[in-house]
Amino acid sequence: MKISCDQCGVEFTCLPSNFSRYQKHFCSVQCKYKYEKQFAPNMEQFKLELWEKPITELALDYDISVKTIHKFCKNHKLPKPGRGYWQKKEAGLI
Repeated sequence: MKISCDQCGVEFTCLPSNFSRYQKHFCSVQCKYKYEKQFAPNMEQFKLELWEKPITELALDYDISVKTIHKFCKNHKLPKPGRGYWQKKEAGLI
């Protein structure tokens, strides 16, 4: 299956059995990391989304790693939900 890299545009071949999330979009791990370093969402929208859904879902929506979101929040001093927040919210305690 021929795929074009989202970062550098190089066409590459990947077997469907070898697909991981990043391999669907990038020709190498280096291209994936360069793409993640360019992560710059709309700040107001991102702040709202951060409290509307878990970081793992945000990572899938933005097609980046969870670690990138954690680093982004730390570098921009954004408060994020603590451990257990989503379970408490689901149980109606928040």
